Amino acid sequence: ENGLIITSTFFKHHLRNLNTWKSPGYGCRNQIEFILINERFRNSVQRVRTYPGADSDNDHILLSRKIRLKLEKIYWKKTAPQLQLKLLILDNDIRTGFCQNVMDQYDGRPQ
Repeated sequence: ENGLIITSTFFKHHLRNLNTWKSPGYGCRNQIEFILINERFRNSVQRVRTYPGADSDNDHILLSRKIRLKLEKIYWKKTAPQLQLKLLILDNDIRTGFCQNVMDQYDGRPQ
């Protein structure tokens, strides 16, 4: 429905590397924590496993994911050429031509 998939069940690991929780006194272990990702990035996940020997002060086991990212190259749009206003001010021929074009455009518009 939301386009999410569980990546922690993709890979075949030993059972001790799949369990994410262990009971404090009884030794019962379960996989109760999962890593969800968008289906679009399914192929970017390289490894998901737990590290039971990690030093933590609770009954949960460290869950780790290794991914491969491919960054897309950004293409910058070319900017429009800048108007050369100095030529418009200094050159009389260009100035009169520009003024004439502006006047022609305004004369042709209905009021």
